[in-house]
Amino acid sequence: MENWQFAHNTFVSVTATSYKLMNILLSDHNTRIGAITGDSDFMAMVSRTTPVKTAWDTAYTAWISSKATYKGRTELWEAKLADLSSLRIKQWDIAIQGVFLDGTGDYTILLPNGRGPFQKGAYDLRLAEVKALQNRLLAVTPAVPALTTLAATIGTYHTEMKTLRDAQQAAEQAVDNNAALLEIQRLAAAAMMYKNLGRLMEKYSDTPVRVEDFYDMNYIRDGAAAPPEDVPPPVPPPVP
Repeated sequence: MENWQFAHNTFVSVTATSYKLMNILLSDHNTRIGAITGDSDFMAMVSRTTPVKTAWDTAYTAWISSKATYKGRTELWEAKLADLSSLRIKQWDIAIQGVFLDGTGDYTILLPNGRGPFQKGAYDLRLAEVKALQNRLLAVTPAVPALTTLAATIGTYHTEMKTLRDAQQAAEQAVDNNAALLEIQRLAAAAMMYKNLGRLMEKYSDTPVRVEDFYDMNYIRDGAAAPPEDVPPPVPPPVP
């Protein structure tokens, strides 16, 4: 049996998949109730909603910022991978063939699967392949000094890759952590708007349509459109 519609917090459900929508609804609601002055009911709602709005703003900003950082770190990491697959492995392969011809056993020891593992595959597997190549080169360099410089070059490149990968993974974890904190604030914000809904329903029990003045109904009604890409323009304050 479904719950009675008034026992269902619509603010929880409509924002379940969109923090952006919660930001729109909460900001809009806070502005609308704050536009009414000299009314004790609205003063009480503003007083209890403001701390929730402040906590939401802090968490939402942190989440947005961490997503931007993660996007940038990912682009830097993927650019390094692209450099590995398009240029570096070709240079390293050519340098190895300058000592051991392709198809010989010595060449196969160093590049058993050719360039392929450096050009495709999971992120961390490709990172591991670079380190493994350096290790194989170090194993033969005592007998083949010409490859000593190449081993050092690849070691430096691996360090650069590892630094970028660690930073990218740390940024990803920060997004997850901030999303978890933001989810807590989303539920708190939904609960507060639901509380205010109850107070508004009591206040306007004789004219219930007035309750809609204090929420952006464009995104609450059944079948509502998705939130816009840009921040919606400010709404005019409701008439007292």
